[in-house]
Amino acid sequence: MKAETAIAGEQWHDAAERLRAAIELAPGEPAVMRAAARFNTQVGAPHAYGYWKALLALPTVTADERREAIRFGLGAKRYELCEEQLAILRESEPANPENLSLAAQLAVEKNDPAAAMSLTDQLLDLDPAHPGALLRRGELLLSSPEVERRAQGIQQLQTLGGSNAPTALAALEALANTRDLSPSDVRVVAVALFNHPAGQTRHRLAGFSLEIRLAPDRKAELMTRAISQFRTDGPDALLTLADWTKQQGDPARILEFIPLTLSLSRQDLFLVRMDALAARKDWEEIQRILLHERTPIQTFHREVFLARVSLELHEPLPAETHWEAALDEASRNPSHLAYLARYSEKIGVLSVAAKAWRQLARKPSWALRANAALVSLLERQGDTRGLRDVMRQLRRLAPDDPAPRHDEAYLDLLLGENVPAAGTTAVKLLNDHPQRIAYRSTVALSYLRSNDPTAALQQYDGVEIPWEKASPSAQAVRAAVLHANRELTLARTAAATIPQNSLKPEERELVASLQSARPEFRENPLIAY
Repeated sequence: MKAETAIAGEQWHDAAERLRAAIELAPGEPAVMRAAARFNTQVGAPHAYGYWKALLALPTVTADERREAIRFGLGAKRYELCEEQLAILRESEPANPENLSLAAQLAVEKNDPAAAMSLTDQLLDLDPAHPGALLRRGELLLSSPEVERRAQGIQQLQTLGGSNAPTALAALEALANTRDLSPSDVRVVAVALFNHPAGQTRHRLAGFSLEIRLAPDRKAELMTRAISQFRTDGPDALLTLADWTKQQGDPARILEFIPLTLSLSRQDLFLVRMDALAARKDWEEIQRILLHERTPIQTFHREVFLARVSLELHEPLPAETHWEAALDEASRNPSHLAYLARYSEKIGVLSVAAKAWRQLARKPSWALRANAALVSLLERQGDTRGLRDVMRQLRRLAPDDPAPRHDEAYLDLLLGENVPAAGTTAVKLLNDHPQRIAYRSTVALSYLRSNDPTAALQQYDGVEIPWEKASPSAQAVRAAVLHANRELTLARTAAATIPQNSLKPEERELVASLQSARPEFRENPLIAY
């Protein structure tokens, strides 16, 4: 079909239009499902998984399509899809080398080196010269904790790297990334990377990295040689060179080979130059460029960068204006919202990150991820009430998961709100999961909030709890329970080792009098809170 032709030619706009028309005309046709799955996979759209599942459910699905779906699953970390399809393929084609190779790759992805090695050896029994299997076996040996096996891996990868196999360059790259090479082996691998006829910029730069490893005192000279060699090789080579320069710990040198005039011609080059200026903390120059040059970036990114610059230049009012403009621009694009949330959180602007995550949480396909991200953010902010609201949303989104139900009940009790309902939930969850210390602590807290400290203390009777391994929250509740039952010495001992910065504000209030120097005992230390 024409959509598949457009996909093969990477004509994404044309492919999208043709695919949209095909789905409207024949939504259940195998060719349409296949094209939709491939298109969404290529552009990284979240709908790809659903289309692959729909294609795999059709009676006409082929073994090749199953393998293609497995490759998608490996890239998207949808391991359950991979396992399901591999089980079908290995039953119908037990000796198929491609099936064994995919199964070995899945084992590597799932961090099961023993299974990966076993499957790779099975593949080599079928095809002793299989280049992918030889590469994987060498890499698995190279990652072994045993010195002898790592030495075997080096030997196997050196043999492969010196051959004409299609995986020879990958073998050399694997060798370049290990610290187990002797100086003479480092030199051999470097020369091979420099001279391999199929080598690209990254391979040559890996050779320079090995040269620097051999002669760290010549690092500046070798970096100059590398920059001189690749600075005229085109934009893609420049981007690779920029990544390598950053890895060498000298990002400011990027300014040597990506001048301003060149950076204004392409967004990717512009962003790399801006990062180099930021590494040099040249905020005034970044601000000048953003305000006065015709930059090749979207308004959203421009506002984000201007906000960051204003922050670094200690200009709070312009920073706030630019953050709000960035939020407004991002509101129509979930990927921009996610970028803004992560970026602002990374640089410590938590209020902006929270706004971005909350906007994303209103979008169904992002609701779970955004609310989960809000949890750690709100904990850093000490916003217990906001955290409780997020747990309420997570409980609605995942009604079968006991964790958000428990956390909502605990936070209700911590805030002293919805106490009867929260107590009922806490008791039910403890009955279902009697081994969970956190659930037991929540029940104890519910009795304290109900003015029954004796019942609260009874929750710990006859139960062996390694308190040194319990969460700070559970330790704080226990200390408060002991205090409420006039076990003052035990309460102070229990509270003494709880790190204050690991507690929520309301939890710190539970143990405030116990961790202070005042010796007096307060009646009902919790109920009045």
